[in-house]
Order: sequence, then structure tokens, then C-alpha cells
Amino acid sequence: MMSGSDLQGRWMPSSVTEEDVLKLRDARYLTGEISHRLPAQGQVIPTPEPGESVVFVSHFLRGLGFPTDPFVRGLMFYYGLEFHDLDPESILHISSFIVVCEAFLRITPHFGLWLKTFKVEPKMIKGQQAECGGAVISKNVDAPWPEGSFQEELSLWQQEWFYITAPRGTKWVAPPAFRSGPPPRLASWVNKGLDWGPSKDVPLLQGRIRDLLEREITLVVVAQVMLIRRTLPCKRRPLRLWEFNPEGPRALQHFMGATPVEMYKLFFGSQEMCPDLTEDAGLSCNRPDTQVSSPVPGHAIRTFIINLPFKELSLEQEWIAKAKLIRCPAPLPETTPDPVLIKMLEAAPLEEGEGGNRKATASAKEALKKGGIENPSLQGEKRTASEDPEAKASKRGKKSSPEGPAPGEAPAALFPQGNQPSSEP
Repeated sequence: MMSGSDLQGRWMPSSVTEEDVLKLRDARYLTGEISHRLPAQGQVIPTPEPGESVVFVSHFLRGLGFPTDPFVRGLMFYYGLEFHDLDPESILHISSFIVVCEAFLRITPHFGLWLKTFKVEPKMIKGQQAECGGAVISKNVDAPWPEGSFQEELSLWQQEWFYITAPRGTKWVAPPAFRSGPPPRLASWVNKGLDWGPSKDVPLLQGRIRDLLEREITLVVVAQVMLIRRTLPCKRRPLRLWEFNPEGPRALQHFMGATPVEMYKLFFGSQEMCPDLTEDAGLSCNRPDTQVSSPVPGHAIRTFIINLPFKELSLEQEWIAKAKLIRCPAPLPETTPDPVLIKMLEAAPLEEGEGGNRKATASAKEALKKGGIENPSLQGEKRTASEDPEAKASKRGKKSSPEGPAPGEAPAALFPQGNQPSSEP
């Protein structure tokens, strides 16, 4: 009989039941427009039907939701990943990045900042790349980022999988055929820290992050935003986190019956004491104009705001104006690929002595064709960037930030090292 360590990185028969899915629906991890299907009993390798995705309960608990945010779709496309390629801790890294951007920097998730902060590497187990969870997201060593570390999933998360069918935009490119083996390593994995988007954005945002570090904004504080607001950062939402209304309803009813304290231990283990989970320090519609500080009670925050010098308030208003101009979305498969993007989607050669999957992988040209994209660089044709249907943000009393380019406008993410920031309507 194989031990738990021997089963890590392997596909396993699913233990998810209809009762488990009902709990997800009751908690609002799954909404009514998302259908689901359980795998056959004893089935080891998933066999999703066209339009279905393989999802994991552990990923939902760490911020994944459907339909996914355009930034998340863009990340998966850029690295050539599917969700079964990432372990739960990697999902937490994506969620925390979105929270920092929206609740502390007041910007939509910035792809250029992501490339300077995080990297993707093969997940190796006993000299072989894992089949399930074969890629791992980790922070670049020198990148400024809130201190702290998430706990690695201790249980066999890969046995909690099932299928869902989520609504897709009419212009979304069809996903590639399901792959059960390790993910192919693309050039985007190797070229870490690539400059992307307006060249002045990233240094400005990194300086802002350093200011947050001086105010003791840690990963614990970032997680507080997720837990207190009961939100799924990776899900497409009508309002960004800086527009969050504490008086309004939460997206999630509860955490599958778990308390916020239990969720905190799920994220961090017992390495740190659980903080106060009644108030968070992130921006919201009640705190839109003030400099984010360390977590303090609400009344203390309001007192702090009132007593701020006029100069400091003016500086914060200046940042809001700058933040509205900072946009760098992740490249989507339905947008026109530029030469840099095409190069990043090419298979990367294995380094000498590297284990794992040694089979030749398809190039970006093949991947683009399978995904239904006509590569203009390969076909000799010109196309304008299609309007991302997700750019049409919902309205609930106020306007939220669009994610896609305006009609006829090329997305900012397709101009590496450019100096043309798009304004946020």
C-alpha cells in the first residue's frame, strides 16, 4: 500500500459526493448558472466532456471561482497551464496578488507587476515532474512583497475533483483538449521577470508596495481581506475590492461550514497566531481616499482619516488619479498575439540533467491553432484586437473597472516596455 508521500502528484479517484457539491452551492462557491458532474466511481484519470473543466474543492477554498477573472485566464494562457496543474498554495498566491492590487494599490491586477513578483517552476517529486500539480508558483527572491508564507496543503487535495461547466463569453477561445500528464514548460516559465506594459508602472507600484511593508502589511493582513469580506479574488466580479461595501451582502455565505479562524489555519497552519478577523485594512467604498494603514478597529481608522494633514490627503488623491491610469491586463488567447507573446508561448528546452517529462511539447504555433486562434504572424493576416466580453462590467449602483480593451483598441499587455498607459473609464 502506497503512503501519502507516494501519492503526492498523482491522479487519484475522486471522493467528492453530491452532498459535497451541495455544500459548495449552499455557500455560493458554485452559483446556479454553473452545472456540475461527478466522475465515475473509481475513475482515476479525468475525462471531461467538451466545455467541462476539472476543478478541486481545495482550490475553491483558496479563492478560485467561475467564471474566472480575465487576469486569471490570462495567467493560465501565458504559462500554458490548467487548474489541475497548480497546487492549492499556488492558487493562494494568485488570490493574494489580486487582493494586494485591488485592496491596497487600488488598481486592477497588473500583469507586468506579476511577472516581476512571481515565477512558475516544475513541481518535482522524486526526480519526476508531478502529473497533478506539476507546476508551482513562488515569489521571486528580491521582489518587494508582504512577508509571510502559506502552508502547503497537507492532505491529498488531488482526490477532491469533479467537473463543472461554467458560462463562457461568446468570443472566448475554446480551451485546449484535456491533458492528464505534467504541463509542458514554456519559455514564459524560463524568462522570469520579463518587462511587460508601460515601463514606469512597475517601479512605481513596487515603491508603493514598500510603503505597505513599512506599515506592516503582511500576508496575514492580505488574507484578512479575503476572509472578512468572504470574497473569491480569482472570480470575475462586478465590483473591485476598493469598491467593496462593508454594509452590503457578501459573495460567500460561509466557508463550507468552516469558521474564519479555521480558514486562517488552513492558509497558514499554526505558525502564527490568528489575528482579529472582524476588521480588515483594505480599501473599500467607505475608505476610498485614505492611505491604507495597519489593521485597526473601524472607529480608529475613521479618527485617523479625520486627523490626517491636508497635504497627506492631497497626496492620496494624487495616487488615486495615478491609479486610474495604471492598467496592464494579462494577454488573453482571443487577443491578437504580438511577437513577444508568441515567443513566450514556445516550448522551452529542458536543462541538462533535468528530470520530468522529456517528451517533445507542442510549440505555441500548434497551441494557438488548437485553441482556434489564427496567428497573424504565421498566417500573414492582420486582425484588430477583439473586444473582451468581460470588459463589459456589471453595474450595481456604480461603475466597475473594465478588464478588456475598448473596441478597436489594442490591449496594453501587448505592448511590452511601452509608455502608453490606458486610462480607466
